[in-house]
Amino acid sequence: MGRLYYLLILLLLLISTSANSFDLTYPKDEQFFCSNTPVIIKWSEFINKPVIFVKSTDDTTYNNIKNYQIADNTFLWYVNDLELFNKELTFKIFDYDYPDDFRLSKSITVYQSPEIISQSKSIQSCEGQDILLDIEAEGYQINFQWFKDGEIINGATSNNLKIPNAEYRNSGVYTCEISSASNCSKKVSEPISVYIASETKFLTRPEFFKWEYRQSASLIAEIHANNEIDRNNVSFQWYKDSTISIFDTIYYVFRYYDIRIPLMDNKKYSGTHSQDLVINNLVWGDRGYYTCIASGLCGVDSVKGFIGDHNYFDVEKESPDFFDCEGIDVTFKASLLTSIDGDFSFQWFKTGHKLLVDDEKFSGTRTLELSIKNPDKDDASGYYVLVTYLKESLTKRSDVFLYDPEYKPIISNQQKYWIIKAPRDYYINQIFLRVSLYNQNPAYFEWFKGEKFLGGGMADDYRVNKPTKDDVGWYKCKITNECGSVWSDSVYVAWGFDEARQGACINSQLTVEADNLGDGYEYEWVFKKNVVRDNHKIINSSTNKLTFTRLEQSDGGSYYLYAVNKQTGNKILLGEVIVEPHLPPEVARDLPETLEAIEGRMPITAFVVLSKGEGVHHTLFIDGEEFYEEIFRPRDSYGNTDFGFVLGGNKSNLKPGVYQYRIRNECGVTWSNKMTVINESYKPGGIILPEDDLTSSIFDNENSFNIYPNPASDYIIINFCNKGIKPFEAADKLQIFDFLGLEVVHLSLIEGKNRINISHLQAGVYFIRMGDMVKKIVKM
Repeated sequence: MGRLYYLLILLLLLISTSANSFDLTYPKDEQFFCSNTPVIIKWSEFINKPVIFVKSTDDTTYNNIKNYQIADNTFLWYVNDLELFNKELTFKIFDYDYPDDFRLSKSITVYQSPEIISQSKSIQSCEGQDILLDIEAEGYQINFQWFKDGEIINGATSNNLKIPNAEYRNSGVYTCEISSASNCSKKVSEPISVYIASETKFLTRPEFFKWEYRQSASLIAEIHANNEIDRNNVSFQWYKDSTISIFDTIYYVFRYYDIRIPLMDNKKYSGTHSQDLVINNLVWGDRGYYTCIASGLCGVDSVKGFIGDHNYFDVEKESPDFFDCEGIDVTFKASLLTSIDGDFSFQWFKTGHKLLVDDEKFSGTRTLELSIKNPDKDDASGYYVLVTYLKESLTKRSDVFLYDPEYKPIISNQQKYWIIKAPRDYYINQIFLRVSLYNQNPAYFEWFKGEKFLGGGMADDYRVNKPTKDDVGWYKCKITNECGSVWSDSVYVAWGFDEARQGACINSQLTVEADNLGDGYEYEWVFKKNVVRDNHKIINSSTNKLTFTRLEQSDGGSYYLYAVNKQTGNKILLGEVIVEPHLPPEVARDLPETLEAIEGRMPITAFVVLSKGEGVHHTLFIDGEEFYEEIFRPRDSYGNTDFGFVLGGNKSNLKPGVYQYRIRNECGVTWSNKMTVINESYKPGGIILPEDDLTSSIFDNENSFNIYPNPASDYIIINFCNKGIKPFEAADKLQIFDFLGLEVVHLSLIEGKNRINISHLQAGVYFIRMGDMVKKIVKM
């Protein structure tokens, strides 16, 4: 009885232990999360009543957790307790019925993601006032960067942006990007519209108008406005200046008073609330002065116009317009025709009512003769002089003098750098540099690498096919036309061939490296337009060796490395490195459960896997036995990551049995489904190995052999549709003919040796003959 009792106790203990046996499967190492993503913990076996506790480095005991989710042996929890952010956390997991049998997670840190608490609203202000934009945000070691119209503002890295003595050019849409040292996702503020209005001020007064009975008169006064926003914020009112007399009954005299009569739009007047006043059907009483008053966001201004019965003076244009090359000094001269005595003032303007003043470029701006010294493309415009009869405040302007020269070459677009990318531009133009011009007149382009002349011509581009590392360096172009020469900016051609593609398995360490230019340079890595900074998984970001301590899938992509000159601050693009996080082979298309021959014809099926890295090792098993030794298939020259394996086809002779592929890369192993082949027409004399790749003619069932790769540069591989036996007479003899029918290769194939070297052949089209079958290949 006692022995039975102890056996029963032991049995209960075993049952209890097995009922609660589980292991934590994720995370296996120290892990980091952001507050906008859930903490994830996984375990191996089902837990009947899971309980999760958490403890931070500041706690002495484990605390209960609320508002979490558990499904499929996985714990998910969004941390919303500020006391738990940015600290190492340990989670305790156990079954409610077995509290002493618990598991402790690896260290987990949840970084608080950047969040915006408040921000400035849009602002409309006047020139000369101070503007302050402000952002309040929280997060783990957050950084601020302000942008204007999508462009970074250098040095604007605090939570507020001050714009002292604001000008119109400060108008725009501002945003602030908040990032975290934890590399959590960034936060961008709502757009803040800033508009700086200019002073409300008239630029020109209306020209005097000679009165004619029953005619119409136009009085035009231009207000200064940067754009339609300024104009829309200004209101106008025209007045007729008049004088009234009132009899003074005490002193028995008439007293005269100047008044302004506001005008309204009607049949007589139009545009009374705009810059342009039109007076219709003139009569004698319409003569005199008219005043326009402008009221805007930033002040009030007024201007007068006059309608009289005399043509007091005229302004005539003496100098011709200018159409010669830029850079030649030019003088525009006007003359004054008048029959009245009095003083006149003169003022030159650039079209757009830009008032000119004497300086190093302009002289004579307050005379009838304007000189422009060493003019350039920015001076191309029209010019006129405004003449004012001071006694009566009457004005008239000259006709426009046009300055429209021919220019030296004006560069509209040029590259800052070029990266040689052989896999992407394999055939031609692996270096393609171009300088585009605004000018329509012909120009001559001369290209240089450093100080070495490369060649010239009328084409605006420079191309190199099949470059080598000797082609890396600085390039520039000298462009010449009838008016002179200019140099393009230097463009750096960087190396970006396949060796710049670097990868490693997920969660492993990877270091990417570029040339070290010496102590005079600092380094800056850029990923997705953002400068890479050291964080919990990236180190050495300011050197030429960038290290990922634990590579993640989100780290994949192009990284651009710049060398920054410590003295000048100039940046040089050293090149592009493509980082590829690798995973075990992923099945993209699996084998069916059954493949059965129908009326002697075997259908075609394919097994396709995706794998990054150098390539995959593949083996086929039939009925559990390895059918051929493991073969390595490299990634092709185009960078494709899919690998296809084909079984079946009309002339295939698949042996009945269970087929299964094993695919391996440096990160793990993947197996296909087990596929049962049913083939009542099987002939034991031979068995068909599958085709090597989907890129071969897998649907051309009559072909007896296939060629891969095609086009090819170094070698080709012959794939037989019936390996192990000769599919036809003389199948062991291979001949290659050129396009003219001349035999250039003749050899005998040895069993298992189907790799043919063609590196010695010239580029072109060739024909391969085996037995009575002929196929075409392209040699690159």
